[in-house]
Amino acid sequence: AGSRNSACVTRAGGLYAWGWNSHDTLGLDTEDEFVTTPRAVEALRDPEKVPGFSPRGVARAHLGGWHALCVDFDGAAYAWGGNEYGQAGVDC
Repeated sequence: AGSRNSACVTRAGGLYAWGWNSHDTLGLDTEDEFVTTPRAVEALRDPEKVPGFSPRGVARAHLGGWHALCVDFDGAAYAWGGNEYGQAGVDC
């Protein structure tokens, strides 16, 4: 769980997120500031948006205050959301 949001990983490798969505922390295709029910983070399974993501799905996920990270079953790490201090691993 993050500071104001939550995520869960299913046994099948799906990732669901809900709660506060400032800075697109939840990784959902929505402009909603707050999401009250768990929604699938489908962008991870879109090869045009996330090339190379494991078709087996998410193994682990973690939420920060304004960012999120996950690791797929092949060991590759992905991050999204706020990156003001490089917390998403991308040059600021």
